[in-house]
Amino acid sequence: MRQHEAETMKKGECFILCDAGGGTVDVVGYKVDRLDPNLDIRMMTVPIGSNCGSSYINRDFQDWLRSILGDEYYSQLDPRTDAQRISGHAMEGAKMRELMQSFEFHKKAFNSFSEETKLDLPSPLDNIDIEGYVESGELTVPPEVMRSLFDPYVDEAIELIQGQVGQIEAKRNRVKSVFLIGGFSESPFLREQLENSMRMRKLLLRRPDTSWSAVVRGAVLFGIEQTARLNELSAPTAAKSYGVTVSIPYSRRKHDSRDVYTDPLTGRVKAKEQIIWLVRKGDLLQSNDPSVIEETINWNFGSSSNRRIKLPIFQYPDDDIPDRFATAHEELEIVEVLTADLSVIPLYRFASR
Repeated sequence: MRQHEAETMKKGECFILCDAGGGTVDVVGYKVDRLDPNLDIRMMTVPIGSNCGSSYINRDFQDWLRSILGDEYYSQLDPRTDAQRISGHAMEGAKMRELMQSFEFHKKAFNSFSEETKLDLPSPLDNIDIEGYVESGELTVPPEVMRSLFDPYVDEAIELIQGQVGQIEAKRNRVKSVFLIGGFSESPFLREQLENSMRMRKLLLRRPDTSWSAVVRGAVLFGIEQTARLNELSAPTAAKSYGVTVSIPYSRRKHDSRDVYTDPLTGRVKAKEQIIWLVRKGDLLQSNDPSVIEETINWNFGSSSNRRIKLPIFQYPDDDIPDRFATAHEELEIVEVLTADLSVIPLYRFASR
């Protein structure tokens, strides 16, 4: 939350922290014992989590896609057997990863007022037609289908929060705020549904986005693991934001038309030089437990091209992080360059067009 919101927290106030990630949604309730000079909080509930994170929306989308395409077409995107998909021992193919990267972009932008979601199916399905859903390889996902993918996991998150509220009320205390963090918290639809539900219980939904929020997050992480040493809390935060530039599927609503181009290899319309922030200013840094940040990036090359990739990591010092490299390049500083030499991998291992 923002600094002026942080100042509204009072001694004795109870709050719920909901960490909505990709795999799980974890919730726990706390009471503020002290704000100054250091944050001192006390666990009030039994922490609980459930497998209802955003990755399960992807899984259900793939199940829906299979029902639309049929097994023959679907297997051309994902050749894994049912047993391999369930076990997770075999990775998705390049074509399915390409489609899911596009779906992920639309999933993060979906809200209650979104219209149809359009996705380009990869080759060899880029020219198929299925009445009502696919035209010349373009897949249409109706808004009611997108909502049906979200609803079970949003409902489960609401139930988890309500359970924590009930535990605190059983101790004759009152919850005023619910703090929403984690990757799934970026979903506008999730926030809308939680806000509607919380409003009915006269609760305020807050989405922390500054260093104060990282202190709360650190307090909770520390409290879950070492409640006996809560007063020794230390929560260092990132002083700057760090990101990379990539090309992503173009959206008329989100991207500047000056960044649009058509990929000469895939024929897909994309927005170039968009900045993906891997670490944001104020994020919690656990010095004794390094974090792993993952981002899928596709790279196209010719059979005779140099296959040594260089990916600069940029840093930005302020809170108003930019989205376009074209207008922000003079404000960014390269702090590291990641390299990957793909020439050691035989060409037949790569997806080809």
